Amino acid sequence: MSNVGHRTVKERLTEKIRAGRILKRMQAAALGEIEVTQQEIAAARLVLGKVLPDLKAVEQTIKDERKKTREQIDAQLVANGIDPKVIWQSTAKH
Repeated sequence: MSNVGHRTVKERLTEKIRAGRILKRMQAAALGEIEVTQQEIAAARLVLGKVLPDLKAVEQTIKDERKKTREQIDAQLVANGIDPKVIWQSTAKH
């Protein structure tokens, strides 16, 4: 079995420490505390892109299943080959 893509805990920790140092440097540059070149910024973006997740907008649609009527539930059960009477009887016992 190959170890390609499997990093040790030490390697992951080292990457995070380096990323933290790079972030601090970029923050200092953004605050005008230090000056950095365009090449340093490009390199920082490249390294950070490998270590930290990219924060992108994620759209999520949630379908609220709680507002279904008993008829809708029965129809869905029948569509899945399940007898609704058996389900309702078993839930009534609990």
